[in-house]
Amino acid sequence: MQDNTGGWPKRITVERKIVNVLSRSLYSDFPRAIREAVSNSYDADATVVKIQVDLRNREIVVEDNGNGMSVEQFASYLRIAGIKGEGGFSEKLRRKRIGRFGIGFLAGFPFCESIEITSKREGSEAGFTARIPTRRFVEDQAVEEDVSSIPIDGYNEPLPGKGHEHHTRIRLIGLTKIFDEYWRERPEKKRISIESEPGMKRLRWQLCETLPLDFRHSYTELARILGNEPVGMEVSLNGERLYRSDPGGQVVASSGQTYIKLGNLEFRYAITTNWKIIHPIEARGLKVRLNGVGIGARTYFDVEKESRAFSRLNWLTGEVHVMAGLDESLGLTRDSFIWTTDYQGLKDFFSYEVLLRAHGHVETIAKVEKDIKEAFSAKATVPSVSAMAVIDRSIRRLESSGFQIAHKTIQEVGDAQYPMIIDKKGNMATVIDDYRMGSDGSQADESGVRIRYKAFGRSEKFGVPVRLAEDGTIELNTSYPVFSSKRKGEILRRVHLLLFLAKEECKSVEEMYGFLVRRIREEFE
Repeated sequence: MQDNTGGWPKRITVERKIVNVLSRSLYSDFPRAIREAVSNSYDADATVVKIQVDLRNREIVVEDNGNGMSVEQFASYLRIAGIKGEGGFSEKLRRKRIGRFGIGFLAGFPFCESIEITSKREGSEAGFTARIPTRRFVEDQAVEEDVSSIPIDGYNEPLPGKGHEHHTRIRLIGLTKIFDEYWRERPEKKRISIESEPGMKRLRWQLCETLPLDFRHSYTELARILGNEPVGMEVSLNGERLYRSDPGGQVVASSGQTYIKLGNLEFRYAITTNWKIIHPIEARGLKVRLNGVGIGARTYFDVEKESRAFSRLNWLTGEVHVMAGLDESLGLTRDSFIWTTDYQGLKDFFSYEVLLRAHGHVETIAKVEKDIKEAFSAKATVPSVSAMAVIDRSIRRLESSGFQIAHKTIQEVGDAQYPMIIDKKGNMATVIDDYRMGSDGSQADESGVRIRYKAFGRSEKFGVPVRLAEDGTIELNTSYPVFSSKRKGEILRRVHLLLFLAKEECKSVEEMYGFLVRRIREEFE
């Protein structure tokens, strides 16, 4: 039996400062409507939230097993963009509330003709149902009526013997053309963008970016640093559980599992890379999460605007998990931050420090791998002494980026495609001193001279820099002390090789001088 007493119809109370926000921004973001509903579920201590998109019946349902609302609490629910009266933590699980600010259920207005809210609070033997005629407020993307003038009809429903039950269900009924515009296929969009995907896949991706969710796998590097505590709420979309976005890859910069304190801020972060351009493009950059909720698009904190030198920023992704200090920086729509000293401090921390180091690390390794591949690829000529300069240069670059360098023989490491093996995760590079391309271990320089790079005479104090092997191949001693010099090693190898060739080929001092002048000019031009 329905009971229409208890203050029905009710009214929405909207703070004046968000009236313009409603008319400007409601239409652009359907996932925001779902996010607002799920945020309220989280604040109500829900452990299960089910989202159902029913295109056949033109409705969307968000249902949870949270604490539920009484009719009196529903009146507080209708106060939009103010701070809710329940305090900063949820009633039972003491979760830090994420729905204390924002536009609440108004986010769903443009996408349906009416919103129906049904709720039952634990311990009560009555529930209620309310229906909001949203079409009166939003018509053809124009604000037709002051939202506070719309009457919210409803009724109380006695539920004897069901005091233990608790839930809230929100139905978006009669999906509009604005929803259809969001849902439609977008073949004009780039295939590397999530915007080119079908509506359901796009919605799933966007919800995983913004909702307070657990990681699918706790063993990934991002989850290990940021997700050691479960959210405690399972969210599903059309029966498929949603998990927090995790692009994967290797961590190249992080705070570890300890929160960084910077002024009023407390946060952790992790930056990862898959050592290639991140796809889709919306996954590039750092996702800022405030109390578990993703805020706005991913960002590089404007580093890309400072210089064009950051060619591999689009290789970086990750997350910043803020637990304190940014509540007052959050915009009304919860899609961006406004300027405050705390937000500026966070931005400076990443743009001037963390992202610069992370990008420099990735850039160094990528450049080293590219140079070695080009110098020693099977398509290239067999490496000469000058090609070996690539190894010296690579060693210097890697050492400046914190890598440890080890020297081994081909017998110790086994078959290798290139003369340097880079362990990115371990920050270790192994140089194969006797690397070779041919089966006899020799290589040819540009003039056709056969050269073998080999470590010998290690037990001697100085050893011999260059020698002639029994098969007629010139052997360059990779363990000769002066050849290991970071600044001059490659030049000294080339000079010693020329001196040895001059000794072998020339019969007089004059001939040797002419030979050296000519070859030095050719070698170092």
